[in-house]
Amino acid sequence: MDLIRCPCHGVLPKCAGTGSRSFRHAVMRVRYFPASAVVVMALFVLMSGWMANPSAAQDEVVSALPVVTVDQLELKKKGLGRSKKLAGVIEDLAAESVVFRRNSGTPEVIPLKEIAAIRFQKSPEYESGLKHLEAFAWSEAVVQLTQALSTEQRPWVIREIRASIAESCRALGRYEEGIRMMEQILESDPDSRHILMLPLVWDERIPEHQRFAGRVVDLASDSVARQLVAATSLLHLDSHQQQAEAVLRSLKRNGRGSMGAVVEMQLWRLQLLRPGELRILAVEQWQERLKEFRRELRAPGEFLVGRALTELHEYDRAIPAFLWMPLLAPLDPATTAAALGEAAEAAKHAGRNSEANRLQREQQDWLSRTNVVQP
Repeated sequence: MDLIRCPCHGVLPKCAGTGSRSFRHAVMRVRYFPASAVVVMALFVLMSGWMANPSAAQDEVVSALPVVTVDQLELKKKGLGRSKKLAGVIEDLAAESVVFRRNSGTPEVIPLKEIAAIRFQKSPEYESGLKHLEAFAWSEAVVQLTQALSTEQRPWVIREIRASIAESCRALGRYEEGIRMMEQILESDPDSRHILMLPLVWDERIPEHQRFAGRVVDLASDSVARQLVAATSLLHLDSHQQQAEAVLRSLKRNGRGSMGAVVEMQLWRLQLLRPGELRILAVEQWQERLKEFRRELRAPGEFLVGRALTELHEYDRAIPAFLWMPLLAPLDPATTAAALGEAAEAAKHAGRNSEANRLQREQQDWLSRTNVVQP
């Protein structure tokens, strides 16, 4: 399934953007009229050809009416049938579902797991920002996406843009800026599937300058986002592990959807921090649980499974777990590089030297393509 932004976050099915002529829509805004008057005016425009003088119409672009777009959903195939395409308007995109209104005018809620692709109109700045994001040009992406944010009116699109900015900031090591973006997303979508855009720590062995360093004070923050990032970054420290674990368990009790899944996976790290307690049965239970998650959400969990299998000397089984992230849903550059490096080490331990060498080359290539100066 295609993605909306770049493979690094891979949350939302990819949008075709405004490249197709059928999805380019000139939006006329008018002064403040009652809704009925606007409908009458629109019919008059279509029937009389009043827009023959576009320059005159442009003088009336002063209203704050919401932008009207024609969006498209492509549903996944069922069985041997063809994929189904729906045209209409996306009224909301939050948590794990889309509120979609077709021409019938009746809104319906469609789970994201049933959708293969989403296409909607994007501004040139938004398009440019996504292209920079795909090319690992994160600084340029932030500039373009910030400009896109300043002109966007659709609340659900604003959340998508903010998630892309948070992803770019995470890669750049501009953690505070990214956390603020995520806090704004969570205000209107507390079960946001974008939760992985936070600078969460999945491997405490990554050098300190390449991962987020949380503050103890944030464990008691009013912000759920700050509680979570602080707990993940402090969980491996003996002096703060008990506090961090308590925060994670509290978030797990209250969390749903993506938030609940992320916290659940973070709690698995406790067994990695106490390798003597690891049991293959528990790891296999993790693997079964991950089958319930969508592809992008599954990536960090597979990485933890790979680490656990390596501790248990199950090297052949660890390799595909480590490769899930770099091949299907990369996270931040450092964690993805760690996954490639761990896969190479597992291959080496399994006696698969040619594969180990290839994976080491891929890790070096990834590092060179995602060369970010960390703070």
